[in-house]
Parts: sequence; C-alpha cells; structure tokens
Amino acid sequence: TGTLLGLFIGLVFLQMFLAYLPWDQRYSRFLALLDVVVVTAVLLNFVASGRPLWATNSQVVFLGYLLGLVLVGLRGDPVLARRVAVVAFVGYGGVLALATHGWDLARQPADALYGSFRWDVQVLRLGLLSFCGVAVTYAAKLAEMERKSSRLDALTGVFNRRFLDEYLTMMVARAKRAKQPLSVLMVDLDGFKQYNDTRGHEKGDAMLREVALSLAGAVREDNVVARYGGDEFVVVLPATPGELARQVATDLCQLFTGEITVSVGVACLGPGGGSKRELLRAADEALYRAKRQGGGVAVAG
Repeated sequence: TGTLLGLFIGLVFLQMFLAYLPWDQRYSRFLALLDVVVVTAVLLNFVASGRPLWATNSQVVFLGYLLGLVLVGLRGDPVLARRVAVVAFVGYGGVLALATHGWDLARQPADALYGSFRWDVQVLRLGLLSFCGVAVTYAAKLAEMERKSSRLDALTGVFNRRFLDEYLTMMVARAKRAKQPLSVLMVDLDGFKQYNDTRGHEKGDAMLREVALSLAGAVREDNVVARYGGDEFVVVLPATPGELARQVATDLCQLFTGEITVSVGVACLGPGGGSKRELLRAADEALYRAKRQGGGVAVAG
C-alpha cells in the first residue's frame, strides 16, 4: 500500500509537469490514467486484505480520484478527460461491488477509524465522480478551444508565428536527440503586393486564406503549416530528409500556376545538428535565391 501511495504522489507531480506540455506527443496519454488506476489498486488492496470498510469509507484515498480528474483537466484534452472520468467511475464502482459482494457491510461492526458502511454515502460518492467527470471534461473542452484559438492565425486559419516558434524549438531538439532529419519550407507569394494593390485588401486577404488552405491540404497530416508573417508561410516537415523536402517544395510550386505563384526555400537539419534560427535562416536565404530566379520555383539551401 505504501508503495502504491508513493507511486500516486509521484504521478501527481508528473501530471502537473505534463499540464504545461499538453501538445507534446512524446508523453504517452496512458500516464494520465495511472493516477486513477493507482487509487483503484489501493482500494482493491484494502478489500483483498480483509478491510472492506477502509476501501469504502477512506476519504483520503477517495480524494485521489478527484485529484486525478483535476490534473487531467489541466492538460486541456477533453477526450482524455472523459476516458479518465469513466475509468475512475468504473474503478470505484468495481471496488464497491467487490466489497459489498464479499461482506455484509450493512451489518459489519463500525471501524474505529472509518466508521460504518452507509449506502447513501456511496451513492453520493458515485454521483460526485460523475459530476466531476462531466465538469472536468467540459473545462478541458473549453481549454482546448482557447488553446487552438491562441495558436491559429486569425486571417488564414493555419498556425501562427507564436506556435511555430514553440513547435520548431521542440522539433529541433527532438530531431537532434533521435538523430532524424527535419526539413523546413519557407513559402512566399510572388507578386502579392501588386495583386493586393490592384485587387484590394479584401481580395488579398481571400487569396492568403486560399493559399493557406491549399498548403495545409497539400502536405501530410503530421506536417505543420504556419503563417510566418505577411504573405510568407512556413511548412515544417518532421522526419523528412532534404531530398524528399525538395520534392514536396517542387510539388507546392506546381500547385500554384494561376494569378499567384509561390517561391519556396528549402532547408534541412543535417547530421551535424543546428539551431532553429539557423534552420530558418537557411530556408530564408534559399527563398531569396528562388525570388532572384524570377519566382515560381523551389531552391534548396
């Protein structure tokens, strides 16, 4: 029991840390389930050791369920919050079923520390778990919506510069650690200023939205498209070598052959590593050379 409680305390601190990294997929989601699983394991241990009143009446251990729900709510993942809420409810319901099946708790002598068994208290506990589960899931949904809105560019709907900086910092560190390639495409619209001046800002904004949507639809789901500023976009290609990134860049150029074409600069994080700033600078320099060639082409840095 002491080991399980120690593990639970450790998981509490871990979940508090993970709450600050809700979109980092390096951390498996099953860790959030361990909180309520450990609480259930402690209560089941009470039942197995012949102390059913400890399992049904312990307020301190039961609070572990509520704490686990609160912690998963901090991660802003409504799907995960709902799963944890279900596991907590089913877990305690299972403990209660086993305790009442093996013992006639209504006639069990009152424990000196935990008192006597009462069905109204148990129903209240199950109701509390249900209510907290719904509340935490709703709060996580609101947090997810707020987080998404703060990471998206208001005009184009793709990710914004702030998210790009955070994401690229994380991906560069991961690529170095895993010794995997990481490529970046810097995309710029050719002749957009003239288009904007001639057609008007409303048409220009519509064109930016159209280009952003086309970029997002042309790359893989695990690639990230972000508006870098003005009419420039950045596409992050995790685990993508330079040769494949150049092919993606060429395909993007061929995607835009109408009134607006795009120039693309390609940069790849090599085996020797490098920083986020160096990667973006290399992509920007390659983009400059593409513009010097007349635009509508992809150039590798």
